[in-house]
Amino acid sequence: MSSEASDAGYRGDHRVPVTLACSECRARNYKKTKAPTQTLELKKFCKQCKKHTLHRESK
Repeated sequence: MSSEASDAGYRGDHRVPVTLACSECRARNYKKTKAPTQTLELKKFCKQCKKHTLHRESK
């Protein structure tokens, strides 16, 4: 068995890279991975707003 086949089966689902943008100033601050069926909304620190704000996934 090759290492590529064993790595693909290990994760279970295929992760999708997304960029998180601040909901107030729209600055794109973070990069994460998610499951394709999941929607991400995280409270993260925005460097431009200088406070914790809701960050949503953007394209």
